[in-house]
Amino acid sequence: MRLPAPCGICFKEQTGDSKDPKGPIVFLPGRVSDHGYVRLKCSKGHDSVVLFDERKHDLLFRSACHALIAGYDREAVSSFAAALERTYEFFVRVTARFLKIPDETFERIWKIMAKQS
Repeated sequence: MRLPAPCGICFKEQTGDSKDPKGPIVFLPGRVSDHGYVRLKCSKGHDSVVLFDERKHDLLFRSACHALIAGYDREAVSSFAAALERTYEFFVRVTARFLKIPDETFERIWKIMAKQS
């Protein structure tokens, strides 16, 4: 999925040490990786990596909404289904951590579960 993000180097040049930018902040389309960061290259040739702090299920849900708005119904349905699965996974992981289930035990059991989806 492509998301708009500012070039970190240009942003630093625009703002300097203050919080107020000296002009409009330019957002560029960048592709979000599975690890939660956006790589982009600005018109000045800067390569930037921007951390995108959002859970995977939220990102999949957003992608599904964009696909639905753009008229890609099949992609939207599959992304909604994937988002729902990741939401369940997130809930199960949080619950397991709350119940103090050891990480090794959880990962061993989760491998069996993940193969079924």
